[in-house]
Amino acid sequence: MLLGAAFISSIPKNEEYYQEQNIASSPLNLSDICMEEYVSLPVFEGMEIEESTMMEDDAVARKEAYQEILRTADKLTTPNKNCTIICDMTISKDKEFLDKCADQSIGTKSRFGVALMKNLEENLSQENVRMEWMYNDIEDATYDIVIKEIYDIPFPITNDYMRKHTQYESFSSMVRSYSKSKLDESRISQREETMNNLIDYSIKKTTFMELPESLYDKEFEFLKREYPEVQYDAAKDSLKKIFFIGAVLKQYSLADDVERERVVAKYEADHSIVLEGYERERMSYLLFEEDVNNYLYKIVNIKEITVTEDSSIPSIAGTGVLD
Repeated sequence: MLLGAAFISSIPKNEEYYQEQNIASSPLNLSDICMEEYVSLPVFEGMEIEESTMMEDDAVARKEAYQEILRTADKLTTPNKNCTIICDMTISKDKEFLDKCADQSIGTKSRFGVALMKNLEENLSQENVRMEWMYNDIEDATYDIVIKEIYDIPFPITNDYMRKHTQYESFSSMVRSYSKSKLDESRISQREETMNNLIDYSIKKTTFMELPESLYDKEFEFLKREYPEVQYDAAKDSLKKIFFIGAVLKQYSLADDVERERVVAKYEADHSIVLEGYERERMSYLLFEEDVNNYLYKIVNIKEITVTEDSSIPSIAGTGVLD
């Protein structure tokens, strides 16, 4: 006797069947599903990521190098014809304010320095001087100068002075060294920033199918225990990261189930803890976050962009008016 399809479909399903159906629709563990089927990874090979490296402006490097020279230089009580005066300046014309700068360096061999020395010799005060000098295109601007420090540094700084008082052969070599050091520091800092953000950047380029709501709930439940103020959206982002790491591990054969088991077991032993269920499974993926990061960094295309840092030198400097 042949049984019709309607009759077969009406036969009650056993408990095991319903459990399988429930797990498929509402999994409670990552192992209940095939995680990589929910993730479509982008093509990482050749993916371009920009790293902006900050190159210090030459004027900034010169200022920093000069400040270091001042820090170790001998001080004088009175200026001579070949030293450096540090002063504050307020510039005006017919009592109208034009400019102001602090800690301006004046070489007494410069034209401005020679005029300043003459005023100091004629002035009873060795701290406050008023003199007339050009300011940009303005003739006979008034400079109110407050002398702050006097250093036994020649102007311009000679190679002989640099060799005697620093580890450098010349001031220009010191500036180059400072610029290179800052560039290297910027590269290291930017590299760390890129590494820290690489997975998050890659996740934004990844396509996800709708992940099971039950796993969002499990992730939120875990995070809530660790961080009581956490929001549900954070659980969504965290679960996507877990799925992303799992997909990369699988596609690029970085770690199989045996390796993940070994690593998580070592983690438990090192921390004297026992993880179970969902918490253990999530950790078995997250422990490979650094490995995934390092691998992605090797296969993506890092494009370095050098950006010059703006100079913060006072407006008077570099205009030629104090030469």
